[in-house]
Amino acid sequence: ELIDMYAPPSWSVVRSWTGTVNDFAIQRNQVMEVENSYPDDWAVALVTMEFLVHGNPRELLYNEKMDMEGKEESASILEIPMLMMAGKGPLRHYTSLLEQRHQFLEGDFCSHYHSLTRYMHLGTSESHEYDSGRHGLFEKGKAEERIESGLPPKRLGDLFIAKFLWSPWPEGLDRKVNVGKTISTEDRKKNRGFQHLRRQSKSYVERERKKYTTGRLYKMHDLCMDDNNTNKKFLSMSRGFRSVYHGQFCHGKMKWRS
Repeated sequence: ELIDMYAPPSWSVVRSWTGTVNDFAIQRNQVMEVENSYPDDWAVALVTMEFLVHGNPRELLYNEKMDMEGKEESASILEIPMLMMAGKGPLRHYTSLLEQRHQFLEGDFCSHYHSLTRYMHLGTSESHEYDSGRHGLFEKGKAEERIESGLPPKRLGDLFIAKFLWSPWPEGLDRKVNVGKTISTEDRKKNRGFQHLRRQSKSYVERERKKYTTGRLYKMHDLCMDDNNTNKKFLSMSRGFRSVYHGQFCHGKMKWRS
């Protein structure tokens, strides 16, 4: 019903093969089947709380495709970093969530838990496959062993994904608690989705969120404000992301520090 009300008319809704059961392997196979039915298009598998952010992604990807043809390359894999979004407070209806929530954790640059990526790819339908969580792209038959692809991924411009991991809040609490309840019996035995399995009580999730967002583990940053972080890699990359974000959402609120 919500999709019928709000989705763009160009969207095509594909029903899950597993219904309300979260079976990672079957879901992965279904996603790849849909992606492979469009072999000449770029593909990226996001979940509902992930937003691809760039000022002009169509031009960016078109230029990359033209560059491939000029070099007679048959495939390309782009590694897209994620920013783990946080922040809380009242939300305004009919206003972009990205415009209302621009705080993020310093995770992508310093730790395993908050260093997830997604992969956008073109021309890989015959050669590559996702792992069960779709955070990795591997040569076919090697995903479970996590053997790296012979085709090295690259980062393209300042393209990034805003992953609303700890925001909006408390609106996101029920989703986190309920994901684990849908995981299949087989995946439970293999400890797949372990992070979801341990988040089946609201008190546990609230404690986890507090641990990550109060500054004890990671610093909080703002896409609308530059900072004097001493990590040169973080500062260089985050300024690129901030420039992209500023052009789309900040409406003159950007503050730079020398």
